[in-house]
Amino acid sequence: MTQLYTVQRYDPIRRLLQSQGLISAAQDREAENQLSGLSCHATGQSTIIDTISDTFVIQLPTSTIRLAFTHAEGFFPSVTPVLQHAVWRGSHETVDASDAPWRVYTGEVYDASPYWQQAANLPILILVPPGYAVVRFELQRAQRTENYFQVKEGEVVLVLRIIELLDPVGPDGVPFRLPEGGDFVQTQVPGRYWRMPLDKARKLGILTPSSFKILEDLYLRGSPPVEASSNSSAQ
Repeated sequence: MTQLYTVQRYDPIRRLLQSQGLISAAQDREAENQLSGLSCHATGQSTIIDTISDTFVIQLPTSTIRLAFTHAEGFFPSVTPVLQHAVWRGSHETVDASDAPWRVYTGEVYDASPYWQQAANLPILILVPPGYAVVRFELQRAQRTENYFQVKEGEVVLVLRIIELLDPVGPDGVPFRLPEGGDFVQTQVPGRYWRMPLDKARKLGILTPSSFKILEDLYLRGSPPVEASSNSSAQ
């Protein structure tokens, strides 16, 4: 619904929905007032997250994601958090998991078009696209500081948890194995998770008081009060 108000080409659809009574005039005015004055030109290309705890789909590996948020405080237009080449590494399924080799999650391998190969007089060209994954934002209190870049012990940061791999079969035909309960998106440095300091997440409009409360109730209930995060960038 937000796209109906942020992309001009959808105006006829808005008018049709209103004429059919599916959108009231009051709802139309409320949405216009909420979004007026915002720079929403890129929202049509963004994944719109209605509630901060919702799942959404990204590609891995990736360096950016384009998101927009509808918080209780209002609509926050597209942001592109830097993910620093975020990846996820999985292991081959073996009898002894300790000796399983690690590999970066990608999509299925496919051959480039034979026409283009012949036209360019190229050898067989193999393309490895990113893999798709279902993820969600969570708050995590760092217990092992070596798992994060420039994070103090006990500091709360924003993380991305992978819920499902949509391209589970690897380029070698062997399935990727996501741990039970999912796993966090990682950085290019083995053993480190991607994280974003809370102050940066607030600056980008990812977190507001209402959305922070949602995540705090879900993931930090019973934990000590959240302290101010560092000013380091997302890694």
